[in-house]
Amino acid sequence: MPELIDQLQAFSEQQSFDVGWYFKDLVSFDESECNGNRRFSAASTRKVPILMAALNAVAQERVSLDLTIELSAELQKNSSGCFQFLSPGIEVTFQDALNMMIIVSDNTCTGAVVDLLGCDFINDYSRSIGLKNTELKAGFPPLGEEDLAEHMDIMSPRDAGLILDLILAGSSHPDVADSLGCSTGLCGLGLEILQRQMLRTKLPYLLPAEASVAHKTGTRLGVHNDIGIIFRCGSPLFILAVYTQNMNPGADETVLGCRFIAELCRMCYDSLAT
Repeated sequence: MPELIDQLQAFSEQQSFDVGWYFKDLVSFDESECNGNRRFSAASTRKVPILMAALNAVAQERVSLDLTIELSAELQKNSSGCFQFLSPGIEVTFQDALNMMIIVSDNTCTGAVVDLLGCDFINDYSRSIGLKNTELKAGFPPLGEEDLAEHMDIMSPRDAGLILDLILAGSSHPDVADSLGCSTGLCGLGLEILQRQMLRTKLPYLLPAEASVAHKTGTRLGVHNDIGIIFRCGSPLFILAVYTQNMNPGADETVLGCRFIAELCRMCYDSLAT
């Protein structure tokens, strides 16, 4: 373990951009971090707290998974993902919106979920489960103001690791699920949705075939993030939450960000899977 952490730290210090990460070995339960409590631009990793706040709302019977919601033209503005290209007024279930919010990072669905729950509800929920450096500013920032500090959602590597750890444990331990305000079944659903992630150029990219990842990526100008639970042959092996920011804009920004996260993850995997 000390050798791995030294390797991760040395590799991080070689980068020309800001780096933060949280690592937890799910066999020994040893953990380590680099800038673990620093508040980074969350980008779409913010959608993991949104997901669990939504499942908490289901547990409270504030909403149901089969509730029908309408995706309006207003929600499709300033969006990403699939639904920006569909005809306005399409209806999906709440569960389908949660799936699309995570697996293709669809912002039309994200906006619909946040509008339904409210930012205050999501932020209160995040604080209640121990996320000290996480804040959602809006479902959608105003068009053209996405990169202004006052509209930038924040999250720390340690917060990301904590919520992933709780989701995993909550899927099989009722007491942990209760601390999330959910049932084991709802925690299990959250884990399943994260395992369906289709954006795979970061944490999973260099992993072997026997590995799988339950994760959520995050990307914006100068920012490349990915937070996830890495499994080997179906058994949880480690948690790794990686944040980067202040990359120099350019044609190679995405390649550098994705490659850094993928290589960091492969270092962890090779150390623990032997």
